[in-house]
Amino acid sequence: MVNTIVWGNKSTTSTGYLENSTSSATTQVTYSIVEKGFAGTGNLSTSPAFVSSGSYLIGKASPAFNSADPKTGDYGLPGLDLGLMPRRTFRKYDRGAYEYQCTESDATAASLEVTQCKGYTSSSGKLLTKTGVYTDVISNYNGCDSIITISLQINETDTTMEVTACQSFKLNGKEYNQLGNL
Repeated sequence: MVNTIVWGNKSTTSTGYLENSTSSATTQVTYSIVEKGFAGTGNLSTSPAFVSSGSYLIGKASPAFNSADPKTGDYGLPGLDLGLMPRRTFRKYDRGAYEYQCTESDATAASLEVTQCKGYTSSSGKLLTKTGVYTDVISNYNGCDSIITISLQINETDTTMEVTACQSFKLNGKEYNQLGNL
């Protein structure tokens, strides 16, 4: 049993919340949250902090959040959780049947003012070649949407200027006194 939450599951006929049966089989439990504890790699016995009583949904404050077995992606799990929501909405998988889903408060926003000569490549890899206001969406540190508003100014003209001066000269407030291309 991997990445499972066993909580509030006490049997009326036994003393434990999860225990090995009397058969010769041994229960292997890893990266799970088991009330009263259970030996195994990565197991916890702290409350899973469900979002409300009777719900098995977790919040970001839950120890189940982003704490599943690091090899979870190798297990060939379906892409949806028990509630038919995407698995792995953040950088790691969660423990339990339901994956924490991004909320509006998880999203981040930023604004950029950019001036370029020919084009600009946004954070998501889009090549922008015209002056305008663009919206770019990438994953933030939580794995949720980070919305970036880009105010882009493209200076489309290349200017070539030939200057002959005996000493130095000033251009846009800057003094030049060497031979060569500027």
